[in-house]
Amino acid sequence: MRESFHQVVFWLTKRRYLLKVQRSTLPFIIEFPKLQESEPGHKLVNLALNAGIYSRFFLDKKFSNNEYERLYTKWLLKSVSGELALKTIIARNESEITGFITLGKNNMRADIGLISVDPLFRGKGIGSDLVKYADNLSLNMGFDQIGVVTQLDNVNACKLYTNCGFKIESITNVYHLWLY
Repeated sequence: MRESFHQVVFWLTKRRYLLKVQRSTLPFIIEFPKLQESEPGHKLVNLALNAGIYSRFFLDKKFSNNEYERLYTKWLLKSVSGELALKTIIARNESEITGFITLGKNNMRADIGLISVDPLFRGKGIGSDLVKYADNLSLNMGFDQIGVVTQLDNVNACKLYTNCGFKIESITNVYHLWLY
């Protein structure tokens, strides 16, 4: 039996205390209703897949049977149905979805699961407004902390969370062991 053992990603866990309600500046942020149907729409699926481009399931090329696509699509489906996330929040402009964030619970704190902004709309404050909206929801649900796990190589996400006041809680090395 042959084996391959290699580092895939560094996970970065960040958290912060929720001290005050912040206002979002986007006029079109809405809570997504929990879906009973199995298809949330191609735009949300594409945004979810875009959220995972730094995922170990995308980066490790030994995953060769669309595991990444299946995993992130299922993560989105279970989030919008309410099975994994307490809330799914979408940002829109007048005509289309520009981003989304899922908000769940991890132990006794709120937890950002997935967040993605359409590449055509990045740099316009949509990501930080989605985080602010998630902060408000978290406070209204009785949480006093919010956390998120992201990949250290995802510079844009790390910058977003730092700009939103998150502090590093831990860094975890993630390895895959493949047996042949």
